[in-house]
Amino acid sequence: MARKRPTIALLILGLALLLDSAPSRAQDFLPGIQKIVDSGKLTIAIVDIELPPMVRRNAKGELRGFDIALARDIARRLGVQAKFVEAGPSQEDVIDVVAKGEADLGLSYLRLSVKSGLRVFFTRPYVIESDTFLINRLKGIEFNRDCPARSDFRRLLTSPGKVGLMAKSIYDSGAQAFDPNSAPKKFRDLNEMMRAVTAGDLTVSVQGEVAAKYFLSRTQEAAIKVKLCVAPWQQKSKVAIAVRPDLEDLLRWLDLYIEARGIIVETDSLIYREDRTIN
Repeated sequence: MARKRPTIALLILGLALLLDSAPSRAQDFLPGIQKIVDSGKLTIAIVDIELPPMVRRNAKGELRGFDIALARDIARRLGVQAKFVEAGPSQEDVIDVVAKGEADLGLSYLRLSVKSGLRVFFTRPYVIESDTFLINRLKGIEFNRDCPARSDFRRLLTSPGKVGLMAKSIYDSGAQAFDPNSAPKKFRDLNEMMRAVTAGDLTVSVQGEVAAKYFLSRTQEAAIKVKLCVAPWQQKSKVAIAVRPDLEDLLRWLDLYIEARGIIVETDSLIYREDRTIN
């Protein structure tokens, strides 16, 4: 005798039973991600200063900026709350907090660093930019037509107080590697450093392209008194997310997230919007 075909009602019942017995979405997460989902929060280490346009604070002290929006979007996609922890004034402070396991991620305009890569994971880059010089037009009049050559920059860097850079940054360690006799003036605040070169207290400041262009686009005096240049002998910098060493699952997912969203951004599109979001 031929077997009867199952009725639609039976098929629906069987499907319902199958779905009911299947693991929930949360149970399907990789172990490192599951740990974060179970905690209900994603802890992100950031600097306690402003690094516009990546990390800023409005008049009420509320966090704003591209990196802040990025962190919140990552937390939203994991279904958890974003908890920000202020690590200190330098990017190295952010790396320290992540390396100690006191934060899951670090976001604060962090450059890929071989040295820091010994302590934390880094995602693929989400911003690629040039390193730039801001040159005071009067103090650095010899460079009004051309960017400093390597020899020029070495001479400036070994002259006390002529070059400004951020303390405990990749530029700080890079200066010592470039010339052990380096004597730059070190700053804890990015805006303070760029205001110093505008005022003529420095000849040159060294910073990323995004930060420099953002400052010039919003500081009329600087646009007149300061020249921006990218030395052809300088390499591109890659900005990435630092990930806690025991969260390799999260690292892999973040790489997919960055690739899928295509958020390696053009620097100009990031700079010339007041509060660019990643959507």
